Amino acid sequence: MLSSLGALLATPLVWPWRAVTNRWPVVAYALDAPDGTIHLRRTPPMRWTQAKMVAQAWAEHIERYGEPPAR
Repeated sequence: MLSSLGALLATPLVWPWRAVTNRWPVVAYALDAPDGTIHLRRTPPMRWTQAKMVAQAWAEHIERYGEPPAR
């Protein structure tokens, strides 16, 4: 809970900085229901348009397979 609170408090500072530098990471979390495992995948920061395309591709992959694509 503490890390979630820290992330929320940092958002007003980090979001404008990312907008100015045009560097956005893509992060995907997918929960594996039977054992409660969380699958996490994160990219290095990239341009907005590229990040948007990666996020869309990952969303389709997660819908189809239930987890982020393999690295």
